[in-house]
Amino acid sequence: MVVRERVPDRLLDEADELVLIDVTPETLQERLQDGKIYAPANIDRALQNFFQRRNLVALRELALREVADNIEENDRENPAKNHCNIQERILVCVSTNPSSLQLLRRGARISSQMNGRFYALFVSHPHQFLSRAEALHIETCKQLCEEFEGEFCG
Repeated sequence: MVVRERVPDRLLDEADELVLIDVTPETLQERLQDGKIYAPANIDRALQNFFQRRNLVALRELALREVADNIEENDRENPAKNHCNIQERILVCVSTNPSSLQLLRRGARISSQMNGRFYALFVSHPHQFLSRAEALHIETCKQLCEEFEGEFCG
């Protein structure tokens, strides 16, 4: 599916201010069905193609992230403005499962993208001892977390 109706990135970059009018995917679908977005002849096709709920949820998330990134960028450029600066934090809970390493990498990547702090947590059962292989795996998780400049707790 090719989406032709889009705002060029250049316009967003050159804008003095972004105002996001946020509505739920359901509200947007209702507006479409009421003929407030497309001509009646195009409504069914739009609902079957791009205006599906999953696409609208993804689009909404992208829009919210774009506005948040824009605000953060403006704050860095104009530190004199008095905005509430929220520091993002990403927490990955690791276990003895090998997929923990993949989760750590993904969490670190998200943390980096969001310019946030990164934490990893391992909670052990007080009455269960780890095998040598499990303990080595948790140590590997700790080292990987520290390589990503994260804080390991556990």
